[in-house]
Amino acid sequence: LDDYEEGTWTPVITGSSTAGTASGTFQGFYTKVGRIVTVNFDYTLTGHDGSGSLYIGGLPFSTTSTSGYEAVGTFMSHNFDFDASALMATLYIGSEQSFLRIYITKDNASWVLQPLDTAHTLIGAITYMTS
Repeated sequence: LDDYEEGTWTPVITGSSTAGTASGTFQGFYTKVGRIVTVNFDYTLTGHDGSGSLYIGGLPFSTTSTSGYEAVGTFMSHNFDFDASALMATLYIGSEQSFLRIYITKDNASWVLQPLDTAHTLIGAITYMTS
């Protein structure tokens, strides 16, 4: 392999309306093979003064296109306040190219973004393509 890289990154938690400041423990790892990047992360947010939807930034590489759909990943969580009618929630990288977001799917309704909770734990992974 001519282009292989491993490293660490730090998830940066912000709100979509007001970025705010986060406290807690944040760690991430990545593997890049050619243009394919897989990021793994594990963080515990103990406090946040931002507002809006949860954005997870600090990705080690930006995505390649601005089409709006880049990659979908998986996670497990603790202490999230998901809507009672949520059927599924997934990690998503969209057209901003630099944030992971959580989209909630509801029965017979449109997708919604997960609001920023002030204290939670999230462990996840997503694979995407970079330039």
